[in-house]
Amino acid sequence: MKILFVIRSLAHFSYYDLIIEALLQEKHQVVVLADKIWSSNYPLPKLLKKRKLKNLIFDWSVRRTDVFRKAVFSTRELLTYSSYLNFHEQAKFYLKRWEKYQPKFIQNLSKYPVPER
Repeated sequence: MKILFVIRSLAHFSYYDLIIEALLQEKHQVVVLADKIWSSNYPLPKLLKKRKLKNLIFDWSVRRTDVFRKAVFSTRELLTYSSYLNFHEQAKFYLKRWEKYQPKFIQNLSKYPVPER
């Protein structure tokens, strides 16, 4: 099976490295793509440096440049933020962290308290 992992930054790779290693041991082909700009301050993880692994491919993802880029990213961030809002046990730290990724009008709305259910 061919499996694609697209991650924003190499900083997030450690969340998936054990899964990727297990998939490789099962002889699956794994392709990992990361954003080069978001990853610029992070070294290439050891697993990705192992060029002898024939069933592991690493490359940089292609950034959207069309007119829909901003709308697509804003929608994704809003969906992620809404999942944090719907998780009742969620720490406020994570809510605040995702708020800063939102468009300004959403950030302004988030200043108002969310009614308890």
